[in-house]
Parts: sequence; C-alpha cells; structure tokens
Amino acid sequence: MKVQELLTEQKIRTAVVSHDEVNTNEKVLQAGYGWVYEKYCDQGFCSDWLAYEKQARDKKLGLWLDENPIPPWEWREKVVTKIFRIFMWPSRPGKIKNFLSMELLSPLMYTKK
Repeated sequence: MKVQELLTEQKIRTAVVSHDEVNTNEKVLQAGYGWVYEKYCDQGFCSDWLAYEKQARDKKLGLWLDENPIPPWEWREKVVTKIFRIFMWPSRPGKIKNFLSMELLSPLMYTKK
C-alpha cells in the first residue's frame, strides 16, 4: 500500500492511496463511499475525482442512497461543537481535561503531529 499525503496549511487534506497500482481513492469515489472536499482538492486529478463523485451521486450509489447525506467536515464540526458544549458547561469550566484528551478529539480534526 502506498500513501501520498498532500499538505495544505500544514494540515493533511488529501491523501492519495494506492494498492497494487490501483488508486483506492478513485475506487471509493466510484462506489459512492467517498466525498471530494473541493475546498482543499486543488490537484490535477481533482476534476476526475469530482466526476467520479457525480457519477456515483447520479446512480445513487453508496452514501448517495441517503436523500441528505452530511459531508464529513460538517459532521465533524457538529460533533466537536457538541462535545465542547457538553463538557464546557458554565458550571464546570476547565473540566474538559478530565473527560477528553486531544488524542480522543484528534480523529475528528485533521491535525498532523
């Protein structure tokens, strides 16, 4: 397996994954199980990826079976906001460290260590 990370603003936004010379990203998009984050996809292959996503949407494959699928970046934002709202309640300022660590939150964010 080969992973090529493409960095933007010191955060990983795109990674090209291939196995046995097969581009896994393209296969995932063609099957309808991937989403192109247009805001950060600025490589030459992005137009192909967007076309694969559109074809899967049109055929209602994978996650496109749902009438209102939620983009992962919107889902992450909602989850992180909810977590902070729960644990940063005014009566418990500063208690978030007792319940959560950045290790638990980091999968919801794109920070590269």
